[in-house]
Amino acid sequence: MNQPNAPVIPVRTSGSNDSPEVLTVLRRYAWLLAVGAAIGGLTAWGAAWYCAHKYPKYRASVKFQVLPPPAPLAMGNVMMQTNTDDISQFIHRQVLYIMQPSILDEITKTQEFHTNPDNHNDYNSQSRWLRDAGSYPVKELKKDLVVSPALDSAAFEISMRTSDPFEAWNLVNAASAVYQDHLKRDNAKLRTYRLDSANTALNNQKAVVNRLNAGLLNFTRAKDMPAITSQHSIELKALETITAHRVEAESARASADQYFQSLDKQEQAGNLQLTPEAVSMVDDDPQVRTLKNQLLMLEQDLEVYRKPGASVVNPQPKIIETTQRIETVKEQVEKTKAEMTVRAKKAMIDKAKLNFDMLDQQVKYIAQLQTDKEKQVKELDELLIEYQQRVEELKAQNELLERLQNDQRVLDINAGTDDTRINVLAQAVIPDSDDYVWPSYPIFISIGIAGGLGLAFALAYLLVLTDTSVRTPRDITKTLQLPLLGFVPDESDDPELRGDVAAALATSPASMMAESFRQIRSHLTAQTENSPVNTLLVASIAPGGGATTVASNMALGMALNDRRVLLIDANFYRPGLRSVYKELPAEGFTDVVNDPSLLESVIVPNEAVPRLHVMSAGTRLAAASSEMFECKGFRELMETLQARYDLIIFDGAPLNLVSDSLTLSARVDGVIPVIRAGEVSRGAVSRVREQLRQVHANLIGFVLNAAQANSSGYFKENYRTFYRYAGPNARRGTR
Repeated sequence: MNQPNAPVIPVRTSGSNDSPEVLTVLRRYAWLLAVGAAIGGLTAWGAAWYCAHKYPKYRASVKFQVLPPPAPLAMGNVMMQTNTDDISQFIHRQVLYIMQPSILDEITKTQEFHTNPDNHNDYNSQSRWLRDAGSYPVKELKKDLVVSPALDSAAFEISMRTSDPFEAWNLVNAASAVYQDHLKRDNAKLRTYRLDSANTALNNQKAVVNRLNAGLLNFTRAKDMPAITSQHSIELKALETITAHRVEAESARASADQYFQSLDKQEQAGNLQLTPEAVSMVDDDPQVRTLKNQLLMLEQDLEVYRKPGASVVNPQPKIIETTQRIETVKEQVEKTKAEMTVRAKKAMIDKAKLNFDMLDQQVKYIAQLQTDKEKQVKELDELLIEYQQRVEELKAQNELLERLQNDQRVLDINAGTDDTRINVLAQAVIPDSDDYVWPSYPIFISIGIAGGLGLAFALAYLLVLTDTSVRTPRDITKTLQLPLLGFVPDESDDPELRGDVAAALATSPASMMAESFRQIRSHLTAQTENSPVNTLLVASIAPGGGATTVASNMALGMALNDRRVLLIDANFYRPGLRSVYKELPAEGFTDVVNDPSLLESVIVPNEAVPRLHVMSAGTRLAAASSEMFECKGFRELMETLQARYDLIIFDGAPLNLVSDSLTLSARVDGVIPVIRAGEVSRGAVSRVREQLRQVHANLIGFVLNAAQANSSGYFKENYRTFYRYAGPNARRGTR
């Protein structure tokens, strides 16, 4: 009854290396992430509160204004005005300048850093900050001394953070003074160095330009470049003329060669024809003309002899003699013309060969002239290229000289540099005793929330990673590598569902659940097209999997597809079809196996779908067991039912609990296990697959039931898309 087992697909158990998707983790455990963020934020707030009361940091700052250059930056005819980019670059230079280790070391050696804040007159002691800095004060100063742009884009601040308000004010003033003094000294040195470097570069460039100018002048005189230029133009035109003549000569030579080869081939083939000129030459030959004249005279004499009343007595001998002489002369004419024709043909070929040889010599002569002329032009080209290179090099060096002269003028004009572009905009003030800047509550809380989210996500990821339950189609197809026939949404996610879910195709045809069963029907029909299935077992993996719902809707779908379908309740422990189809009698499948005469009374047609017939489990449930499917009565019953129906669907008991469905799976054409999402482990699914393989059952594919939208974003988007496209509004004509 059952068909050959489907090809074996390797099964991977829950130890698969597939990692869960991030979106799946986020959607499934969003509540855990929220709790983690809340706990992290509260913990960070508590830590910030403790640090604010135990280890406060006070900040004092000196604000500097960035002034425009003392004069516009002049570059040739272009005036470059101060803009935002110039100010940003200036501030960036000051940040790098102040943070140099040499300047930071000089700051730590000032009097303010070696003054006891409790006794300002004791210069041999250390400040509290320097005492806390330990053996590496420069390293600590790099952390606590901050240089940053102010809110005003044309200003920047130097700030200092310490645990004492007065000390913060005192130390930032010291750092500011060292910075300004150091900047003045360095810029004075820099200005001197720049001017000296500019003068040196300018003098060197002038020497280069003078050397190149003298070299160009000497080269022009030595080579007589004006004459070279004129000669180059003349030779170039002559080369063009020679090239044109060569092209014409080569074309004429090719034509002559082609004509000569044609005559030679005709001569060898014996079909050479004389030209009209050659024919005329043969006809006008003196010997031929003499013979023709003799022939003409003989023909005239013959006419005289033949005329009646001729003066010649007995003309007959004369006629015969003259006729013979005419024939003789004709033969001499033809022979002479043949000889002349042979000589004429040879003359034609010799003339063609001579013409080709003359043209070939002409081409060679012109080619030699062209080669010589090209050599002359090339020599002139090299001289002109060298001259042009010297001119271009001199031009480039002159442009560089002009830029250096402009740069020197700019340096002379802009004597003021960085030290003249800063002005103290606001002096430092002693921070209030309650005005601390560390710890920062926003920073602490942000870090706490981020940390809480990270730990919560790690925990959620671990939970998903260790969760072996089957929840999505991906768990079946990719993780377990098993065939999937389709999935059915959870009834709570289907707003269009009305009535009993086991009859969704009949009661709620516009629902997503009904559409899912129609897709399952299509997949089943396509999959069994080449090997028709007459008997089918639908059974869940574990109790509560929804096998009755799937079997009932599949039977409805097949019946609506114009097939005669019989739905049989084969679950002898918890039969469910009578709760769906209220008109079913108590007697059913178990009774008719023992008493075939009850067959007509236990089969009840469905009122809504007449092609669907239903049979209950019966009353002999206590005596029913797996042996019933092996008895003679069952086999005879199946033969009778298969003759009457196109498809028989069994609603079976859970596959992993009792042997009834497992035994029945070996007696039917196909098996469809049903998995309730989140209720069955991957290991249980793998064990059922192995058990079905052992009994040689034909596993058509799994059905994932009650797939909830909140378990994976895939389902949720699928449901939204379906109702947006095929919902009630779409059926009224909108898209």
